[in-house]
Amino acid sequence: MINSLKDGVVARLNELYPTIKVYTENRTHGISKTAFFVEIEPISIDRPAKNLEEHHHMVNVTFYQEKDIKNNLYNVLENLGRNLVSCLVDGHEASFLNNKSSIVDGLLHYQFEVNFMIILKPEQTGNSMSDIQISI
Repeated sequence: MINSLKDGVVARLNELYPTIKVYTENRTHGISKTAFFVEIEPISIDRPAKNLEEHHHMVNVTFYQEKDIKNNLYNVLENLGRNLVSCLVDGHEASFLNNKSSIVDGLLHYQFEVNFMIILKPEQTGNSMSDIQISI
């Protein structure tokens, strides 16, 4: 699920900024200066019931730009705030909550939380109806 969340955030960023490279690993060498970095930090994965998982994750999107133009950072921040509000996680829409942002040393950090539940398939015990042979 974490990889699916990461893929969903990357896909959403690629829709918003098709000409800007999106990385999912922290790289500092061999990249163009204008790029997004996506990091997922699992906060908790709880199991309140036998067939239910609750996922809570923090996503950090960092934007590096080629030139230190603060107005451009503000434009990217506003665009992310308006348009980076959800993504698909295993075919289901997951909304982003508690958005926070900061600009430090020419880098835009945009953070949000993603919470979702997964209903697990019950484990099979015994024979299924298709395994039972009945003779009449």
